[in-house]
Amino acid sequence: MKKLFILTLLFVTFGLFANEFKLIEFRKLPADFHAERNSVMDIDMEYCTALRVECDIPLDVNLKQKVYKKEKIDSNSYYFFVSHKEKQIIFTAPDHKPLIVAVPADGLKKGVVFYVRLESMVIAESKPEEIITPPVTEIAEPEIQIEKPTKDSEIFFYEDFSKIEEGLIPENWIGGSTLAVKPSKRVGQMCLANFQNGKHQFVIPDIPFPDNWKFEIQLLHSKKPKHNSSYIKFKIGSVEMRYKLWGYKTKLYFNDIDTGKLAPPLNQINLITFEKSGSVIKLFVNAEKVHTIRIENYEKPTSISFNASESFKIYKLEGKKL
Repeated sequence: MKKLFILTLLFVTFGLFANEFKLIEFRKLPADFHAERNSVMDIDMEYCTALRVECDIPLDVNLKQKVYKKEKIDSNSYYFFVSHKEKQIIFTAPDHKPLIVAVPADGLKKGVVFYVRLESMVIAESKPEEIITPPVTEIAEPEIQIEKPTKDSEIFFYEDFSKIEEGLIPENWIGGSTLAVKPSKRVGQMCLANFQNGKHQFVIPDIPFPDNWKFEIQLLHSKKPKHNSSYIKFKIGSVEMRYKLWGYKTKLYFNDIDTGKLAPPLNQINLITFEKSGSVIKLFVNAEKVHTIRIENYEKPTSISFNASESFKIYKLEGKKL
């Protein structure tokens, strides 16, 4: 009776899946800027990775993971926007056995396109008498977890305003007389924003910066500036990033150096990143490196400051040790 059940299960399995996928390629695609030009945020307000999936035949390919956006390129090519934190991807299609694939060794990257090429193959039939025990593969539905910062040594500063009472600003911050924490209808979470017009500024003191670090700010500037002297400044110690705003364009300066870039775009949440390693300090906008400077004997910062002459919203500030 037990042998009969095993053989029955085997035949049912072959009946369900007539074909299977074969992975041909899974790699970063640096020449594809689709993820930067069409940025999508995940549930933690971080930029998604875009998977460009191509198959050798027309197929309705899908993923088991949480997909924040799916775009059809043609009958056998798609873009899937997923969290950069995913460790494995499960590909599915009608009449195909699901394929579980580990992401590349160095992981997925925010705002970057990865190329995946699949091949559809017919599952070869096996003679029942040659099989002693059926292969058992359990495909568990991946759990979607919202990662919260831990108090480990890597994160030395974190603020997403989720624990700040509406109408206030975080305790011990200096300034901010025109600012308050309030809900954002755009993304459904709390943010820091101005509640009246004018010049806005705040300072966060006593931040325990390590020797090498990365500091990120998620910021949105949505209104057309009223005059050519409009600006937004974000400063860490003696290193400053500054936008000069006019119309719907922004010119970006890094430590008073004109980077030649117009960044970041209005009406979307942008990720600004300072990265310091040794004497080298890099500026990134939406995961793209904008400029690099070197400061010998750079004094370790203890605070950050923010100044703006126009309306804005800040969603998250995070500092990590490198």
